[in-house]
Amino acid sequence: MAERDSNDNSGMPEPEGSDQKLVAAIYARQSRVRGIAYSSCQSQIDMCRALAASKDWNITQVFSDEGYSSETLDRPQMSQLKAAIEMGDVRRLVVYSLDRLTRRMLHFQQLLNLFKRHSVTLAVVNDSSFNDSATGRLMANIIAAANEFGLDLTKERMADMRAAYKREGKRVAGRVPFG
Repeated sequence: MAERDSNDNSGMPEPEGSDQKLVAAIYARQSRVRGIAYSSCQSQIDMCRALAASKDWNITQVFSDEGYSSETLDRPQMSQLKAAIEMGDVRRLVVYSLDRLTRRMLHFQQLLNLFKRHSVTLAVVNDSSFNDSATGRLMANIIAAANEFGLDLTKERMADMRAAYKREGKRVAGRVPFG
């Protein structure tokens, strides 16, 4: 087995035959479509490519869900990514941050289990200490729990504001009616 790059943050040994570039994929997600030339997804992809280039990983596929919530794993590109993993086409997944995968603990665990079953290592651009050690998994779970908490807290605050607007007789959402 080849030696692992000392700067590799996956915590996993490289697969046999790692004298060739490791097959890797990128996943990016943003909740809203902004209609701008350089989106958040493109920024995430660029940062993931930079990390991959610094590690000499061969990016073979890019999956980008623009305009999809983190509430569900039922996203077109996430489904394609999972299928590619199951087919063995992905050995490493590069994401900008864990919340780009999901903000739900249950979904996060499902993804980690999928990665483990298919020997896919996860690299996180904004967390160079992320790895598959016991401490790394604990920290990833804490981050995932904090992401879910933040999502739920935002929902509660929005519901409180909608209720306050309704009490005041103000318009809650949607387009202003014509006329």
